[in-house]
Amino acid sequence: MALEAYYQSDETDALIRYVDETLSPFGGRLFAGFSRGKSNET
Repeated sequence: MALEAYYQSDETDALIRYVDETLSPFGGRLFAGFSRGKSNET
């Protein structure tokens, strides 16, 4: 239903809520602290 609402009316709130609830048991969204291509060398 969330994906259907997004495709029909560009309403993202339900889709974002669904994704957040689905990812919650696994630590939530992966944006915090994520870096692509960043070297750990100093």
